[in-house]
Amino acid sequence: MKYIFILLITTVFIYAKTSQMTVKSDRFEANENKHQTVFTGHVNVKKEQDTIDSNSLTVFFDNDNKPIKYTAQDDVKLSITLKNSTIKGSAKTLEFVPKSKVYTLTHDVKLTQLPSQRKIQATKVIIDTKNDKITITGQDKDPAVFIFNIEENK
Repeated sequence: MKYIFILLITTVFIYAKTSQMTVKSDRFEANENKHQTVFTGHVNVKKEQDTIDSNSLTVFFDNDNKPIKYTAQDDVKLSITLKNSTIKGSAKTLEFVPKSKVYTLTHDVKLTQLPSQRKIQATKVIIDTKNDKITITGQDKDPAVFIFNIEENK
């Protein structure tokens, strides 16, 4: 029988703005000496409109037990809301830093930007939700690919 543990984490953002993050998983283990908590098995993260699903999530804390970084691994799926669009897709790893509101996705990144339906395939994608900016990086044998529709007058 699987037990689902729910942990509510309050994340502190710049300008003292706070938002609640909910993490659900089959199991979690907290290590106060390492200042980290590891969630495993059917991990689901929800923060406002953003969601992340993965097989593993590690939350790193500072000395005041405030979360400073989240790292999701293994079959990462995500939906991230920007000011004028939503990014949906997958990657092998995802890192989120609450203070800067930056997501870094690496390894086999495949994203779709809605509503425009732009598709992104890359080795590394950085999504700066605070500044509504996306940086895409490829490699020699695995270039970044950006696919979008062009309306042509006939």
